[in-house]
Amino acid sequence: MRARVAASWCLVALAGCGSSDTTGSGGGAAGATTAASSAAAASGTGGGAVPPPVCDPGAGGAPAGFHAATDGTPAGDGSATAPWDLATALLAPPGVQPGDTIWLHGGVYAGGFVAKLDGAEGAPITVRSWPGEWATIDGQGTTEPTLQIYHHDVTFQDLEIMNGDPDRVTDTGRPSGIYVEAKNVKLVHLVVHDTGTGIICNSASDTDPELAPELEVYGCILYDNGWEGTDNGHGHDLYIQNRDGTKHLRDNLLFDSFGGFGIHAYSDNDTHWVQGYEITGNVWWGPGVATSGASKIYDGCLVGHNGTHPVARVTLTDNFGWARPIDERDLRLGWSADNEDVKLENNYLVGQTIFQQAWQSIEMVGNTFIGPLSGVDPAAFPGNTYLASAPAETKIVVRPSQYEPGRAHIVVYNWGQADTVDVDVGSVLAAGVPYEVRSAQDFFGPPVATGNFDGKPITLPMTGTAVAQPIGAAGAILPQELPGKDFQVFVLLGACGR
Repeated sequence: MRARVAASWCLVALAGCGSSDTTGSGGGAAGATTAASSAAAASGTGGGAVPPPVCDPGAGGAPAGFHAATDGTPAGDGSATAPWDLATALLAPPGVQPGDTIWLHGGVYAGGFVAKLDGAEGAPITVRSWPGEWATIDGQGTTEPTLQIYHHDVTFQDLEIMNGDPDRVTDTGRPSGIYVEAKNVKLVHLVVHDTGTGIICNSASDTDPELAPELEVYGCILYDNGWEGTDNGHGHDLYIQNRDGTKHLRDNLLFDSFGGFGIHAYSDNDTHWVQGYEITGNVWWGPGVATSGASKIYDGCLVGHNGTHPVARVTLTDNFGWARPIDERDLRLGWSADNEDVKLENNYLVGQTIFQQAWQSIEMVGNTFIGPLSGVDPAAFPGNTYLASAPAETKIVVRPSQYEPGRAHIVVYNWGQADTVDVDVGSVLAAGVPYEVRSAQDFFGPPVATGNFDGKPITLPMTGTAVAQPIGAAGAILPQELPGKDFQVFVLLGACGR
């Protein structure tokens, strides 16, 4: 019953999300680079056109672990000379133990894949790109999510999850990127783009336990997800429900979806719940701009429930939102039900912030709201800054990665309208460390800055940065829908900080 409920909810509500844990591998033929992904790579819109450097976590020599490759086989033994194919590697082959790493060598793994790996608490099994190479999983041609994750205690890191299907106008939906139905899963530094809904999981129900307890999504880059129906755009970057425990959404970059929200912590009926979220360090902008023509703008972050269950146990800390003009939607807390408790601390939000329906408890301190605020009385929360128009002073934020030394997100609110900004990254890089900086909106494009860190601020451009257009919909994101020089987000990659 549990698996059937999960599959039904995902397929109906999210268009192609999740088969049950009773399925087979679901893996496609590894190594068959599709025409769409090849075209995407050639055009710079995705598919690893300029792959990012992948950190070697070891102290020298070849990292330990097992191997999978696009030309691997089920008959392999997981060694570097006889690697597995990806479908085999993800189905707990003999010898893989808690704490082990399965390294994916570079290339495109085509199809949909199912992971059934059993790590242990504090000793997860890790699946990640081999240092110096870049692994892409392209779900084009499957009706299932590109990656389905079952069982428990597994980390996926430094991978690209995409769908190269160029058909973006459809009323039948588009398969999701990642579906999670497993305990203690961490998704770290993934790039998820051009799927249906980027990452999804549903909550416990009256008959089912929590299906993805303590899921953490950290440092991921999600963009161009969704599809365009005859009615409007569809598809979110994160569609995350929860009832028991906490979902951890931390330091992700979410932008340029077709018709959905960056963070969509939401349930549309009382079968599921929206309770227990740590939303920290995320940056959202441009939700909905990938639809053709003048786009409908959605909330960058929505936490709400359409039913009788209250939204509860929600914290938002150190998040950064962008919506222009300033009266466009940015953050919405609540939907149709009365709510319990929410805490906002040190967020910097540009655009509308809406508290919808009643809340039993609201804590707010250290936040900056630039734009309309409704549903609360600012006078009741004096420890915040409320602005009706943009300030004059540029704001620059550097958020180091907690999983990779030398890596950070750089957020620039360019209120001063400078053509370039100088950014101090001395808290992230040591002197002499080689680095590169990439524009988040063109992550697979050429770096906008490179060098060996000399202790001085790095100069970054606020003009001339490209944007990755959706696969199959080149030109859908119009120039006037982009932040331009007003707002930019960059990713600093610093050779593991050494």
